[in-house]
Amino acid sequence: MRGYHIPWLGVFFLLLLVSRPVWAGQVVTDDDRRWAKNALAQEQAIQPAPNTLAVLYFHNRTGQPQLDPLQKGFACMLMTDLAAVENLHLVERARLQALVEELDLGATGLVERQTAPRVGKLLGASYLVGGDLSAPGAETIGIDANLLEVSDQRTLGQPVTQGRLAQIFDLEKKILFDLIELLKIRLTPQQRERLEQPLTRNYQALLLLSSGLEASDRGNY
Repeated sequence: MRGYHIPWLGVFFLLLLVSRPVWAGQVVTDDDRRWAKNALAQEQAIQPAPNTLAVLYFHNRTGQPQLDPLQKGFACMLMTDLAAVENLHLVERARLQALVEELDLGATGLVERQTAPRVGKLLGASYLVGGDLSAPGAETIGIDANLLEVSDQRTLGQPVTQGRLAQIFDLEKKILFDLIELLKIRLTPQQRERLEQPLTRNYQALLLLSSGLEASDRGNY
């Protein structure tokens, strides 16, 4: 029976996430694709919306293909937490995915550094977060994030952390609060306490969710 438990953990994690506002539309729809085409057609006229942030998928630089699902999974953890920060507007993942598809940046939706500022502008974001996943040691993962101010392509900070792969939920919180500090957002004790709560402690559930997102983006529902 053990084999039947893990998928349900993934489903439970997914249901937990979709209860958050940012998860209202994670499947890329025809409306999202029409929006992406329109954004490209009006690229020169697009102005960033105040206090709007977009999170790009993180590049897997570990040399371990089995960690590829975390490229979207880690980004989605950040998106979900940042969506709960008051006075900060988050670009929906579905719009990001629709745009990178329209730009033909590849099935994975990964955005390279030289392309990131343009993607941020097209998304109407004031700020852009991206980064890399590395493997500094056995069973260890490193996370290098980068916060970019889109208008002048200025890096505001580069939060970095590392730890055991099983601690990725704690590492995400470290990056999260570093980003909030760089954005000069003040949290009340109650807001900080809520954000400190992990979405899950089950690493397998995170991998299943991440794989599900990738399958959905490929139309494999």
